[in-house]
Amino acid sequence: MSATDEGKAPKAVTRARAAVLDSIGEPLRLTTIDVQPPGPGEVMVRVRACGVCRSDLHIQKTSEMVTLPAVLGHEAAGVIEQVGDRVDGLSPGDHVIIAWTPSCGQCPFCLRGTPNLCAGLQVSPATGRLSEGGRLLSAYMGVAGFTELTVVGAGQAIKIRDDVPLDRVCLIGCGVMTGYGAAVRAGDIRAGDSVAVFGCGAVGLNAIQGAALAGGDPIIAVDLNEEKLGLARQLGATCGVNAGTHDPIGVIGELTGGLGADVVIEAVGNVNVLAQAMAATRPGGTAVTVGLTEIGAELKMSPLWLVFDRTLRGSIYGSANPRLDFPRLVDWYASKRLHLDELVTASYPLERVNEAFDALDAGTAIRSVIVMD
Repeated sequence: MSATDEGKAPKAVTRARAAVLDSIGEPLRLTTIDVQPPGPGEVMVRVRACGVCRSDLHIQKTSEMVTLPAVLGHEAAGVIEQVGDRVDGLSPGDHVIIAWTPSCGQCPFCLRGTPNLCAGLQVSPATGRLSEGGRLLSAYMGVAGFTELTVVGAGQAIKIRDDVPLDRVCLIGCGVMTGYGAAVRAGDIRAGDSVAVFGCGAVGLNAIQGAALAGGDPIIAVDLNEEKLGLARQLGATCGVNAGTHDPIGVIGELTGGLGADVVIEAVGNVNVLAQAMAATRPGGTAVTVGLTEIGAELKMSPLWLVFDRTLRGSIYGSANPRLDFPRLVDWYASKRLHLDELVTASYPLERVNEAFDALDAGTAIRSVIVMD
């Protein structure tokens, strides 16, 4: 029965704190918003934690493809508060990680087993569920994780075990899945494959974790920051290359018998770095790009690079199937096969969200996590 059926009062609008982006380049503004109850096929989630991803920073600086005002945050986990009509398998009290792909289950992409490409994916949907003073707010990536309450499609709410900390497994909702999937799904790394990862932020570090879990060897981390390279070694890299003092292409060549790596992953979002990653890929190898470049950026390359049986491929969301991948990654974290604690540089309450953005922009944070009271 729906909430408006006879004998049932309509569910009330709920008030919640949220961090809202009003204009390009401005700090996020803490305010109180109205959250409409979930409609058919939707659930309301009380957000417990949300990671601050570089994509959020990119949107704060550019607002590319996003309609403002908007609630940012897309790496969130929480507890289901309410369930709308026509929702199966989810109940209030369930712990969930929110996926930013709708996973509708009906479009050609979902039916082919590629829900990361779901036709319903929107960067800035105005769902009508979030508003302030009668003004609708966009929900970035359909998640809107920087609020105490959000409403998402039931296909986005991936149920997980309830004995793991949500301020850690929330990272699986974006950075972990993107990096791990770039290595294991898009890169198809096999035991003994040589691997190079350009960029040791959250995505790159999780690509290194994925490569290690898949048995890659050697695993070469490339970055400009020695601390990040040290963390890369902790998470499975066998070698760290500071691109500010060494030629990464030359070092990768030396470590792979002059051939280049079997799989090279670019996790920076810079076309010049992507060109380096491609140059470091052996004939017959695969270069995977997952970094978010600015709209309009162009890559110049010679077709001869492809002639030698090389593959250049993209990977959105780690080519993930969240319903299958998220619970598995949570289990691996619980059994200490997957490392998440090491990725969290600091935690902040919602009212200090702009400090978390500043730390990310300054390069001093791998992942900051916004933890709700």
